[in-house]
Amino acid sequence: MTHEPVITRNEEALLAGAGCVPMEKDRYDFRLSRLDNARWQIDAVSARAEAWMRETLAYPLAQSFAGEIIVDVLSADRLLKEAHASGLKTEFICCSGTDTF
Repeated sequence: MTHEPVITRNEEALLAGAGCVPMEKDRYDFRLSRLDNARWQIDAVSARAEAWMRETLAYPLAQSFAGEIIVDVLSADRLLKEAHASGLKTEFICCSGTDTF
């Protein structure tokens, strides 16, 4: 029997450190969820987020972007900080529930 490792406090703090903005519930552009210990999935759930991703990603990645991207925790942190600086919001799905920032 294998058990998925629980997200570490450092990983959760790093992602949450991207910034917290008061907002209405369920109004976000991205959804961040943990796939396993090393991979995170970022889904662009709004048209604004998809357009931002296509503009931000390098040409080869932007051409193949299909609404989601799988990255490590540091890449997720960097990408979402840039998105937040542009006014985009994220729903973060973690072991203890969801949070929007």
